[in-house]
Amino acid sequence: MNEDWNNQYQQNNNNEQEYAFQTLTRNGRPKTLGWSVASMVVGIVSVVCCCFGWSGIVLGIGAVLLSIVSRKTLGYFDGMSIAGLVLGIFGLVFGIAMIAGTYMIPEEFWEEYYKELENTYGGDLGDL
Repeated sequence: MNEDWNNQYQQNNNNEQEYAFQTLTRNGRPKTLGWSVASMVVGIVSVVCCCFGWSGIVLGIGAVLLSIVSRKTLGYFDGMSIAGLVLGIFGLVFGIAMIAGTYMIPEEFWEEYYKELENTYGGDLGDL
């Protein structure tokens, strides 16, 4: 009796078990896609390049778009697409901050800055 119940239980639950190495969900959809991986990689690169301004902005927008494409394709956000989304937003925001900081600083600040450099290090600094 107990053995029959175990066999029946195992047969019913064999289709419902999930393992870490399975690539499909119960619906037959993939757990992750290349879009998710690309989103995460581009997001990482956008964070690294955000100090260069424009490249951080462009790559951040790319990471966000790839994450959205992954979401539309899968039907849900997986871990890598969430990471790509967060890193892309981070790279985008800090890229904008770098450009704003570069172009919004008044000319008087730079004149004072170069005067202080000349006073500190002495002599002409050339075309800095």
